[in-house]
Amino acid sequence: DVQCVYADGKDLWIGTTCGLSRFDGEKFQNFTADEGLLPGPVMAITSNDKYVWLAMARGLARYDKSSGKITARKGQGGWSPESTGGQGVPVQEGRGVYADSIAIDSDGSVWHAAAGLAHSREDAREMSHYLGTTKRVLSVYPAEEGVWIASAQGIELVSREDGEVSQAFGIGNRKGLALGRHDAFITCAYAEKDGIWLGYSDGIGWFNPKEKRCHWSPNFSVSMG
Repeated sequence: DVQCVYADGKDLWIGTTCGLSRFDGEKFQNFTADEGLLPGPVMAITSNDKYVWLAMARGLARYDKSSGKITARKGQGGWSPESTGGQGVPVQEGRGVYADSIAIDSDGSVWHAAAGLAHSREDAREMSHYLGTTKRVLSVYPAEEGVWIASAQGIELVSREDGEVSQAFGIGNRKGLALGRHDAFITCAYAEKDGIWLGYSDGIGWFNPKEKRCHWSPNFSVSMG
């Protein structure tokens, strides 16, 4: 089963429950534990000029575009959809997801998330973990002012230095075409240059960091069927 897809301008990278596939426009190349990946699914993919980074259920992996070498690091802890309240569970139990969101910072290090927020070096070794193990983080986006994260309840800005939340914007005061449901929540997020697209349980919206406001429109959902 396909878990995620990522296009880097040259190749299409596909994360599956068994590993990673690369499609160059003509043929597929598959990578599994036999090629150095951790066992289990690839949950999210990102890249820069040097590496393709993989957020996996069991840890992190990095594909070197120059050498074709894979570096993988097993992580500790994880988030389980079956856990009450988003409780973190030991990854060795086979239920927890170590990382299902990943982003590269300007210095080449990576931020990744699932149960809390983690920061790893360019060699994939984890340096720090913030926000505990029961905070379910859906998406992470490094920016000049800090690291933006999206959770079900809203958008928060986290300090790189100590992991403290400096700004928080809930979805309760969303600005939109109609009054939003008070029980709505964020289900997914995607960052662009000037803001973050948000998928809600009742529509689609946009977070503008300059305005510091979550926008919402049910019409987006209706127009897309």
